[in-house]
Amino acid sequence: MAFGPGRFARTAFRVRERFPIDTSLSLIAEVGGVPCGSVWMTPISVGGVDGYLLGPLATHPDFRKRGAGKLLAREVTRRALERGEGEFVLLVGDQDYYGPLGWVPTVPGAIVFPGPVDPNRVLVYADDQSLASRLSGPIRAFGAGRRS
Repeated sequence: MAFGPGRFARTAFRVRERFPIDTSLSLIAEVGGVPCGSVWMTPISVGGVDGYLLGPLATHPDFRKRGAGKLLAREVTRRALERGEGEFVLLVGDQDYYGPLGWVPTVPGAIVFPGPVDPNRVLVYADDQSLASRLSGPIRAFGAGRRS
């Protein structure tokens, strides 16, 4: 409902078709017991560095502009990174929305998605601030860069 019928054509859904979402990092926000928003996380790897793809982040139209989306983004990111298994949370979104929450732009075109994305909307959240300038390569399965 939040994204309309074209949501499955988005490149982020191509990633989710290839790699399973982590249901333990997929959250629903409620207000008075009524679901008002949701977020998914998909474990991925970019250039041998493990992390997560955030999204979709959706808020029911009746609950927009109340902070549920930002709360979900912060909480799922905190939970994912506290596990210590991934170093970043990646998303394709608006800098005006996600920037104040700590997401920063990556190098345009450095991260290769399985379809078209606006390279200026690829953002990353990481404790290591230099990761935004170092992440590059195609999106692969979580653990793809680990050595045996």
